[in-house]
Amino acid sequence: MELCHRLKQAGGQVLYTPEASIIHYQGESMKQQQGDVLLSSLKGPRQFYRQMRGGRGLWLYDFVTWAGFALRWALYALAGVVQGGERWRDKAASSRSMMHRAWKILVSP
Repeated sequence: MELCHRLKQAGGQVLYTPEASIIHYQGESMKQQQGDVLLSSLKGPRQFYRQMRGGRGLWLYDFVTWAGFALRWALYALAGVVQGGERWRDKAASSRSMMHRAWKILVSP
């Protein structure tokens, strides 16, 4: 994100070509991480957004990010009620924990 932005600011051009491809396995290296380490991936995009949009617009980024975690928790909790099973309850509990940890990161200066 930031590299493309800097390139464009310097007068360069960001190009897309279907002939070139990169496979990016989002989150593969983070699968074994938990808690605050996992959520550290929020800090970089948040800092970039703050630089580009300023403090006044940062609340939107924070809200959308937190709402995503909240939606995930709600859907897992609903699946736990509808389908039952320990698996969904565990996922709901984990998502709820992540939602609370994300809040701490998003409201920190």
